[in-house]
Amino acid sequence: MRARLAHARCPARPTPPPPALRPARRRNSTKTYAPDEFEEEHSQQLAARYAEIAEGGREIHKLLLASNRVLKVSKGAPIWRFYVEFINDLVVDGLARTVANSLKELHDQIDPASLDNAEGVPLLEIQLELVAPDLVYQPQLCDAEATSMTKSVRSRVEEWCKGFFHVCKLVKRLDRGDGDFVKEVAESEQVRFFLHGIGAHLRANEEECAAFKQPYLEHATLWTRDIGGAMAEFLAQNKNSDADAPAPPADADADEEDAMAAAPVGPAEPALALFDKEILHFKELSLTISQLPTSAARGWLRIDAKPVRQALSTWVTKWSFAFTQYLLESVENALLELDSFMSTINAGLEAEVDADDEAGLVQAMTHIRDVRLRSDAIDAMFEPLRGKEALLKKYGIAVADNTKALLENAPFVWEDTRKATDNAKERLGPLQAMQADRIKMEAEDFGAKAADFRRAFVDEAPFKYEVGVEECYEQLDTWQEKIAAIEAEAAALKEREGLFDVTVHQFRDIGACRQELRCLKLVWDHVDLVESTFGAWRATLWPAVDVDEMQIRASKLQKEVKVLVKQARAAEMRARFSLAAARPPRPSLQVRTWDVYTGMTRALGHMLVALPLVQDLRDEAMRERHWKKLMRVCGKSFVMDDKFALHHLLALQLQDHVDAVGETVEQVRVGTDLTALLMMNRMVRPRSAYLSHACHVAGAHGAQDRPAAREDRCHVDGAPPRV
Repeated sequence: MRARLAHARCPARPTPPPPALRPARRRNSTKTYAPDEFEEEHSQQLAARYAEIAEGGREIHKLLLASNRVLKVSKGAPIWRFYVEFINDLVVDGLARTVANSLKELHDQIDPASLDNAEGVPLLEIQLELVAPDLVYQPQLCDAEATSMTKSVRSRVEEWCKGFFHVCKLVKRLDRGDGDFVKEVAESEQVRFFLHGIGAHLRANEEECAAFKQPYLEHATLWTRDIGGAMAEFLAQNKNSDADAPAPPADADADEEDAMAAAPVGPAEPALALFDKEILHFKELSLTISQLPTSAARGWLRIDAKPVRQALSTWVTKWSFAFTQYLLESVENALLELDSFMSTINAGLEAEVDADDEAGLVQAMTHIRDVRLRSDAIDAMFEPLRGKEALLKKYGIAVADNTKALLENAPFVWEDTRKATDNAKERLGPLQAMQADRIKMEAEDFGAKAADFRRAFVDEAPFKYEVGVEECYEQLDTWQEKIAAIEAEAAALKEREGLFDVTVHQFRDIGACRQELRCLKLVWDHVDLVESTFGAWRATLWPAVDVDEMQIRASKLQKEVKVLVKQARAAEMRARFSLAAARPPRPSLQVRTWDVYTGMTRALGHMLVALPLVQDLRDEAMRERHWKKLMRVCGKSFVMDDKFALHHLLALQLQDHVDAVGETVEQVRVGTDLTALLMMNRMVRPRSAYLSHACHVAGAHGAQDRPAAREDRCHVDGAPPRV
């Protein structure tokens, strides 16, 4: 016992230290651990140290009991209790130094200065990975970044520290039967010092690791921006200047096929120089990323950056592939489509056409027309395709052998196709002339049919207001079907005119019907709106009528109707000046002259006139005699009961009797004024009589002394002065 106490009193003995004072664990200073590997080794060492300390604690209790038996001292004696407290303090000191040594060992392993002095290696290795949309460490550095399934580096360190404190629970207290030494050890100055230092080093290390991510975050657009959307934006914003040039205005007599031939064929593409610039940018970016570090030591952590660098390289490859693949597919698709087009043309022109084979003649003329329309575009496509192939080859992307063969042979096959087209056109010339004469006659007949259709539309379409909302939409649907049918006939005829080089007729009468039908539908929609609004107002019971709100709504409807005319004119201008409708101008729309429009504006006007009169008639002074007079003037009658609604009053046609309504309202107001005057006189008369009596009494007593005062007072009282 004395030897153990002597040893406890001399904690600074030469190494090796007593078992209770050694750190809870030691590490291999030349090895960097994976987090899970370190956790496993750490747990094993702690378990061994726990067993040693627990055994030492039990031995101390045995020796204390043996000492008590030898000394034969009562456990309640003050001297024995003092002795127990002394031994208890020695145990606290030993445990505190053990925990402090363990914390110091950990502190030295995460202190950058200590690592540099000892030329040590980082304790743990973590990985920097790309987990879109951010870069994250595995494991994460702090709890704010960690998920519920993983432990952060900070939480691991905190668990290690808690493991060091667990030794305080392995030794039972000597001064009482329960409890442990955690509180006393936690209050130790050395323990608190090392805990503070560990926390400071953790925070500093987290800042260094966050700074290490910045060079990688500079390339965040690689994974945060959508490749497909960026590619679409690139194609839309960098169209070829030739494709953006406006097509020359078509002549009034030119056919629609000529206008189509003047327009570019296929989607407009950016210049190859822009593709080259983008691909080169990503190639240089790939080189920049390859120079980023794959591993770095930041304090006590070694960062493995290979995963994030590999991910960035993959993203750069995806971006570069998007541009090169677009070029490759455009070359392949263009050549395949051209080859299919030329094969179809050559096969179609080889077929023999008899004089009575109208379908075969139309098919052959269709092929000739298609070649004529695409001739300029196909002539200009070979050089850009060769440029695309060269650009792909520049970046190590090979075009398939069959695509190369198509590109080499396509100009010669195209030249043969044009020659075959010219020969077929010459061969079919007589048949074409005969068919052209037939088409001209059909066009004349169809023009007369279109004129008749136009007249029928003007006569029978729902231009009249009395048609009503219920019937008008059925008629509009019927005319929609009729116009669609005759438009299909016109389109087929114009197609044939274009095929056989006949002047393409525009049939303006059909276009005018289509345009007026759209505007007529718009007008009837507004009529429906006006009538439904007024219908709801008419059904409103008299006490609930809100004339002010109705006037505001009616004014808005009137403005919408005025805008309706502007909308119709704007639609007409767009139709007349668009490229697709380049043709002789149609007659201007006369929406204001349509009966349906004038009927709608008339109904609006009547309501705007009637509503102020309704407001006047809502005067509370209106009596039964006034309503009867109003009914006599308007020639209609109604019953003023709880079912009286606004439509009963509007049925009087107030807008036609403005003067009579005004006269009635004026009588009501005059009667109200007279009633108010009579009420005032009734209130004033008693006071006037009292004053008159006072004047009479005063005159009886002192009439000779104050005649002027009496006369003035009587005058004030309202009675005429005496003469």
